[in-house]
Amino acid sequence: MQLTLELPLPPSMNTYWRNFRGRTVLSAGGREYKTAVQEYVAAHNLPKFGQKRLGATITIFPRDRRRIDLDNRLKALFDSLETQACLMMTANSTKSTLAEA
Repeated sequence: MQLTLELPLPPSMNTYWRNFRGRTVLSAGGREYKTAVQEYVAAHNLPKFGQKRLGATITIFPRDRRRIDLDNRLKALFDSLETQACLMMTANSTKSTLAEA
């Protein structure tokens, strides 16, 4: 089975988390991104893969010509997919990952 997802550009992990009163919390941008992923998953009725090992091919289209830290974007993407789409997108559960920007 192969799925193609068209999700918004994930926020950088540098802006994904914030400190608030000595605690690390998800930023407003992080919450908005997770909500967008959740709505996409619900609207497209994506299957739940649970603990299955998956392969991922990811193409990120930056907003402009500035260089981006691809790894920071992937962390936010995988975190949102894991919590909202019931995927286990960790290093141990991902069979292979190919990413490009």
